[in-house]
Amino acid sequence: MSLEISESGMSALIGDALVVGETVELDPVAGNRVSALVRRQSGKIYGFEFLNLTVPQIQRIAEVCRSLPKYQCKTLDI
Repeated sequence: MSLEISESGMSALIGDALVVGETVELDPVAGNRVSALVRRQSGKIYGFEFLNLTVPQIQRIAEVCRSLPKYQCKTLDI
């Protein structure tokens, strides 16, 4: 389940264990499969940095971000 997304990366709740520093494939991200580096981990929440996005992928993510409601909650109760 994705929690946050921007043109540079995203955070997601993941059921499997990942290793910080490893490269993974995420699908779907704005309708595409993308490579990402696992940057951080807190419990089952992981932060990813997108790698080698094309200009159209960046534009699509920006478009999706504009259509999403702004995050309002100050805490995440998972």
